[in-house]
Amino acid sequence: MARLNRKEEGIFAIVAALAVLITAMWDPIVSVVISIIALVFFAEQSFAKK
Repeated sequence: MARLNRKEEGIFAIVAALAVLITAMWDPIVSVVISIIALVFFAEQSFAKK
């Protein structure tokens, strides 16, 4: 998997945050799933850089 640069990470973080906020209004379970997926993605990207 290709590593993301800082700008791409920032865009992904903003999109993930907005998705969590919007889905939290409709279904909290979906919001939790999206947040966990985003956290796993960021953790994988962080460990891939090292």
